[in-house]
Amino acid sequence: PPYHAFDKRKKKGVMYLMAIVGVLTPLSTFIYFPVLGDVSKAFHLSSEFVVLTIAVHMAVQGIAPFVWMPLGDYFGRRFAISATLAIFVGANAGLLFSNSFLSLMLLRAAQAFGSADLPIIGAAVIGDISTGIERGALIRIYGSILMLGHVISPVLGGVLTQFFGFRSIFWFQLALGSLALALVTLFLPETLRNIAGNGTIRLKPYQQPLLACVKSSPDARFNSNPETITLPPTFLSFVEPLDLLSHMDILGSIIFGAIAFATVVVVIATTALCLETYYRLSTLLVGLAFLPSAAGTILGFFFISYLLDRDYKFIETRYKTTHNIEEDTTVSLKHNSDFPIERARLRNIWWITFFFIGATIGYGFSLSTKHIAIPLVMQFLVAFGATTILLANGVLIADLCPENLASVTAVINLVRFCMGALAVGVVQLLFDRLDDGFVFLVFAMATLAVTPILVMQWMFGVKWRIAKRSSSEKRPLLDRLRVLLVGSFDRLPSWSNIWGKLSIKRFSSKLWTSFRGRPSSRDLGGDTWGKNLLLRAQSLCSRVPSPREIWGKVR
Repeated sequence: PPYHAFDKRKKKGVMYLMAIVGVLTPLSTFIYFPVLGDVSKAFHLSSEFVVLTIAVHMAVQGIAPFVWMPLGDYFGRRFAISATLAIFVGANAGLLFSNSFLSLMLLRAAQAFGSADLPIIGAAVIGDISTGIERGALIRIYGSILMLGHVISPVLGGVLTQFFGFRSIFWFQLALGSLALALVTLFLPETLRNIAGNGTIRLKPYQQPLLACVKSSPDARFNSNPETITLPPTFLSFVEPLDLLSHMDILGSIIFGAIAFATVVVVIATTALCLETYYRLSTLLVGLAFLPSAAGTILGFFFISYLLDRDYKFIETRYKTTHNIEEDTTVSLKHNSDFPIERARLRNIWWITFFFIGATIGYGFSLSTKHIAIPLVMQFLVAFGATTILLANGVLIADLCPENLASVTAVINLVRFCMGALAVGVVQLLFDRLDDGFVFLVFAMATLAVTPILVMQWMFGVKWRIAKRSSSEKRPLLDRLRVLLVGSFDRLPSWSNIWGKLSIKRFSSKLWTSFRGRPSSRDLGGDTWGKNLLLRAQSLCSRVPSPREIWGKVR
């Protein structure tokens, strides 16, 4: 039987529909950046409170996929997309009439909750209906459309706000979200293979598109049961992706990417406020000022794509030569566990990282210049460096954990968006205490501080990966957490070890000698009072249970 019953034309149609749905996520994030000044004036808020609306939006964006992913895997893709779009549309409708800071914060959070998982679900739908050969071309088009959303959203926000007011951005999102919801309801069938199989299983009415309920779809010809049964989601279903953070190589990569992401988010999120303060630009011009960063993002995407392919081929050729492998043999981590994938992905990341750090510092100190072209050029360089770093970082993490890309994406987004939310939340406090140049210097130094992670991955990445794979013991998540916790307490020292390490006897002897002005004696000599004091202290500690004994009683 075919991998899926849809023909190529219908697969492309589904892909374009998912692109329309997925573009709502970058749209809701970036269309808001140019209008911060207008929001501040309309709600009579200081800059500190305005940037908090961005921080809350980003934090919810990181958390939301952990809720929607298990629900989508059980109830289906169609349910997850319809539910998230309904929340997104409702949140934008509420934002049209919000008149307080609290309502603005809550509705922005609801907007993020309804849009955060859309690109992930869209990619999953494409994976359900396409083979490995087809999936590459479809995902490239899908990703390009999402990137277009990143590029045009700030400009669109500036144009709409300049001519129709800042609430027009919510009208636009409401209209586009409603259109996406209508298209999904009318045309998108359930594609989850546990429910729909390869598209030949007859679906229940609520799993079919509305048009298929009116007119029977020719794709649903057979009435059979899916091959696998999905169990209802449990608490572990929502937290199990966090298990990826227990792997040293993955955790290090995620932390480095999160710090770099937080740095570039601070640059982008404060662009409107900085340009309005220093150069007195209108909202339209502020929106257009995001074009250099958009150009840097596009150029960085194509540059790092070429660089990653070239570096991978170079390391692969050298690996084959070293291990006497034929040239036409495909090397994979599954069969070649000692293949240095870390060096293939990080071969040029060192100079890109220093380039990004320098561009961030240069951007901060360029804001005080009279020529606006200088900070715009520096913003282009920051976006270029950040895009290359984050894409290379994401590809490496996907290589390290290829069996569950959806969970990997969710964990990456969680850490990155939460770190970005924290950075945006504190940036105004730094602006109040430091000059603008030193604020961005702080974030650049934070990126520099985590660069040793790259060195550790370069040197020890293969060893960590082999050690992880050679471990034959595979326990459920709760068992691993329990073993980790118990092992930590079991490694705690007893009081006798603590007593010996502190060398209290020698220390008290020197202390007593310094006060009395007498020469030190090895065993306190005839100093009966000091000796009795130490004996009493030892007796007291012997009666106090050690941390290991306490943990044993509790357990």
